Amino acid sequence: MDANVFSYKGPGTYAATQDASILRVAFINAERSSSWTSSPSDPLSLTVDATEEGGTISASLSLHNHVPASTIETVRGNWSCRTSP
Repeated sequence: MDANVFSYKGPGTYAATQDASILRVAFINAERSSSWTSSPSDPLSLTVDATEEGGTISASLSLHNHVPASTIETVRGNWSCRTSP
């Protein structure tokens, strides 16, 4: 999964905008044969906690391999990452 927050300003909640200028989410399957991407009208929300290495995500991805999908892929839950020292 790849979540891009444009104009990142630290911990907080980031939501999608109609022009996709704040948040964009993409998901690629393990075989790298399919991908789902958010469109500007998809409901997206990403929360970054105080550590800036975790939070929550709720995303509906309506573009499959860059064309409108017949089904929407939904991603919800906690996320975490680790930065290099």
